[in-house]
Amino acid sequence: MYESRGDSLHIITLNELTKAIEEKLKLDRREARKYAIIVMDLFGFENRITDNILEQNDRQLFYILESQGLLSTQREEVLLPNGRVWRIHFWSLEKPTIRRYSDGKIILKNKNNRYNEYNKYDVYSYLPEDTWSRKIHLT
Repeated sequence: MYESRGDSLHIITLNELTKAIEEKLKLDRREARKYAIIVMDLFGFENRITDNILEQNDRQLFYILESQGLLSTQREEVLLPNGRVWRIHFWSLEKPTIRRYSDGKIILKNKNNRYNEYNKYDVYSYLPEDTWSRKIHLT
């Protein structure tokens, strides 16, 4: 999910959304990830989606996320050729809120299939601890 601002692209990742949902809804990581996957699947690479594509369960999740400031709704009215007004309801990601609650951390699975949290601005924090040790064989 990206938006253009000047020359740069701002992306909300699955990890960021998971962390934001975890923080805002006080859920465990697994459940937050499940909800984040649902949201990301529905949004794809779009910044907003129409409400009419949602199933009832998805809409309930979206209302919960809206109440926590992670999603928002908008409405547009379009005048049809026959003079009637057509109302379109949209859902949008609240990217600043999502970023704020994701804390600049990313969540990666380690070799033991456990999740570790890293600072996304510190490239060295991603590296496993044994990266820094090497064996030198002198002959």
